Amino acid sequence: MLLLQVHGHLPHCRFAPFKNIINEWYAKDISRKVKSAFKAKALRGEYTGAYPPYGYDRDPNDRHKLVPNQYAWVVKEIFQMALAGKSCSIIAKKLGEK
Repeated sequence: MLLLQVHGHLPHCRFAPFKNIINEWYAKDISRKVKSAFKAKALRGEYTGAYPPYGYDRDPNDRHKLVPNQYAWVVKEIFQMALAGKSCSIIAKKLGEK
């Protein structure tokens, strides 16, 4: 005869291993689904971050797309200086002068 506890749950000691296996499977399954959804979004070119990076805003028509904002010139200038072989300290110094 199987006895139920006050809250209607099965006795802990008998079914704990099974419950742990189910919970572990569920966590791995959810993790796999979340990773798959993020990968699909990235492959479609959608932004998956919480906040847009410096120099970008979310597109007002589609929040998964990014559009350059008024500070995009700073990001472009940083990349141009880096491609020209400038060091991080020189880039920071030049940006500090502006």
